[in-house]
Order: sequence, then structure tokens, then C-alpha cells
Amino acid sequence: MNNRSRRAAMLEPLLNSTVAMATPILLAALGELLVERAGIINIGIEGAMLAAAFFGLAAAYFSASLALGILAAVGAGVAMNAMLAVLVVNLAVNQVV
Repeated sequence: MNNRSRRAAMLEPLLNSTVAMATPILLAALGELLVERAGIINIGIEGAMLAAAFFGLAAAYFSASLALGILAAVGAGVAMNAMLAVLVVNLAVNQVV
């Protein structure tokens, strides 16, 4: 086995794990892209992700149900972003304070 193939063999697992670990950030960036195209600046996307993760974990832990945890995470994310939508679209508050 030459030096180049040895380096490639070491690099492949690193690249695979990088893509797997970056998936949540890429999905959030895709959601932010759609919001930006609609003309709204959502600077709270990280907060929505953290709230969804917290409530999803708490619901899954206390109920011992993965489905309920996923449902709670989705609900928390929707609630956080719905608050932004109501404030910005209906009440015309400043998007960036």
C-alpha cells in the first residue's frame, strides 16, 4: 500500500463523518434560505433549533417515547418561528433589534 492510498483511506471516514455531523446545520441553513427569499430576516434560527432540541429531548426522556419527542421538537420549532412570523408580518416589528 503506497502513501497516497494510505492517506485516502484515513481521509474517507473523516469526510463521511463531517457530512453526517453537518446535516442539522445544512437543514437549518436551507430553512433560513427559504425565509430570506420571502423577505424576512430570521436571526433566531439557532434559538429555534435549541428550543426544539431541548423540548424534544425532555419529552422523549420523560415519556420514554421517541415519537412524542419528535412531535415535541417539531412543535417547539414551529412555535418559535410562528412567534417570529406573527411579530414581523402582523405587528410589523423590527426584524433586527
